[in-house]
Amino acid sequence: FFFQDPAATEIYTLSLHDALPISAVVAGLLGSRSSGASAVEEDSPPRIRALPTRWGVPLLMLFYLAGAAAILWSFDANARTRLEISYYTQCGKWNVVLERARRLPPARWTCYDMHDVTQALYHSGRLLDEMCSYPQTRDVDSLLLEHVYGNRLETGRADLKRAGVYFELGHVNRALSGAHAAREDLGEHPEALRLLAKTYIVKGQTQMARSCLRALRKNLLYRNEANDWLDRLEADPEMTSDEEIRRVRSFMPRTDPFYGTLDVSEHGGALQLLLRANPHNRMAFEYAMAYYLLTRQLDKLVGMIARLGDFGYNEIPRHCQEAVVLYQRANRNQNVNLYGKRISDETRNRAREFFHACAPYVTDRRLDRDRASEALAQQYGKTYFFYKTFYFCGSGPKPLQADAVTGASR
Repeated sequence: FFFQDPAATEIYTLSLHDALPISAVVAGLLGSRSSGASAVEEDSPPRIRALPTRWGVPLLMLFYLAGAAAILWSFDANARTRLEISYYTQCGKWNVVLERARRLPPARWTCYDMHDVTQALYHSGRLLDEMCSYPQTRDVDSLLLEHVYGNRLETGRADLKRAGVYFELGHVNRALSGAHAAREDLGEHPEALRLLAKTYIVKGQTQMARSCLRALRKNLLYRNEANDWLDRLEADPEMTSDEEIRRVRSFMPRTDPFYGTLDVSEHGGALQLLLRANPHNRMAFEYAMAYYLLTRQLDKLVGMIARLGDFGYNEIPRHCQEAVVLYQRANRNQNVNLYGKRISDETRNRAREFFHACAPYVTDRRLDRDRASEALAQQYGKTYFFYKTFYFCGSGPKPLQADAVTGASR
């Protein structure tokens, strides 16, 4: 449990019905010893005797407190924070996700933490300004969690998170494929069933949606929600009154491919497909910009600067400004069109300071990345200059890839 970091809906506490038999046995054993009774005959069943009231209750309280303390002492603080990040991501409480994320030591981040924080940054309108303020590494696809390997629980969890993002983006067929893969790995997981139901509703396959909702109804925690969806489907089979369903339908591309049926091997191609289907798909635009930043495709990012005005940007976001400066530095003879926008003096000064700070670690035109990154992380780790140079960012050491597999901390 502690190392697999399950979803919040998989966490179940010890019930009173589970605890009472344990306490009764302990009480009986203590009571039989205190009474001085003779040994029980071998062929007779053991009898449980009550503790004297004057000291039985305090002993039981002590027993419960000792058990609670043992649980708390054995619980990893980082694992608890991860569970909270995952839970608040499911609830859509994005500011709380970011607040909890700041509690995690930078070296202990997993791919799931990076994914959830990236999603929270988008929904809070800070993705292209603050993405590098949190741990990222080129070894992890924090946008869509591709290439996450491990046991069935790990791959199923990644499939479920990826499918949820695809659903938001409007890639309905990919969302459907991912949700089915998650269901295969995780079983009748309520989040997978709910996502499958919503995806089938968007596609107009209400009978399949009802089947998923009836399966979801068997889960006590989701029974009321499932019944509500079934009632709404009965009244409005197309669910035209649901804002989320209408929004996702408006984002759906006319040629929404399953994996392998179209050359969208990189996220950039898939996101561009969404933008062609609906030029006002803000999530697809910002995820495409973030993807070009994380994969260091600065030419493609610079080519999308013209689209910033379509989404209400009055100025170039901070990390995009830093990327443009790096692009101009590498292409000094090329005139970059910023479409009436400008690079701030603060960004240009920060770039000069960063490259000046890197100079002492250059020998024979080669940068000692290990020494330089360790020395500069605290001051420049939250900039795209740092990420582009050292392949990770955040004001701390690089996140450990091994931790992304197990979810465990030291």
